[in-house]
Amino acid sequence: MNNEQLEELEALGYIFTETEMQRDNRVFEFTLSEGESLKIQIIWPESYPECALLFSIIDYRVRSSLRKTIESEVNAFAESLTGSAGTFTVVDYVKENLPRWNLPEEFNIEAQDYTEESVSEAKKTQLTKSQKRKMYKNLDANGEKLRGWDWIDIISHLSKT
Repeated sequence: MNNEQLEELEALGYIFTETEMQRDNRVFEFTLSEGESLKIQIIWPESYPECALLFSIIDYRVRSSLRKTIESEVNAFAESLTGSAGTFTVVDYVKENLPRWNLPEEFNIEAQDYTEESVSEAKKTQLTKSQKRKMYKNLDANGEKLRGWDWIDIISHLSKT
C-alpha cells in the first residue's frame, strides 16, 4: 500500500466503527443503516487512487435489476473521484441516495421471511419431563406466574453481604 492509501485507511478507521466497516486487505465492507441495513463492498485496485475504486452491493435482499442500476450509478460517481481519496465520499453518496432508491421497499421480503422461518425452526427443542416440571413449577392454573415468584428472602440476602 502506498502513502495515500495508508492515510485514507487511517482516516476511515477514525470515521467508521468496527461494526460499520470490515476490512480485508483492499476490500472494504460497509453496513449502512437507513431504516434497514444495507451491505456494500468497495474494492481498491492496486493503483488506487489514480484509478477509480470498484463498488458493489452484497446484500441479497436487493433485486438484481435494481442492484445493477445502483452499482452503475455509483461506479460512474466513483470515476469522477479518480485521483483523490474517495471511499468516504462514495459511502456518503450512497447514504444520501438510499431514500431516492427506495431500497427498504425493494427488499425481497420472501427471502427474508424464509431465513426467519429457518432460524425459528432451528431454535425449537424438545424439553424433557423434568425441564417441563421446573418450567411449570411457578405457574398457576391459568399459566401465569404466582405472586412473589421473583421475591428474595431479605434476611438471607443481607446476611450474605
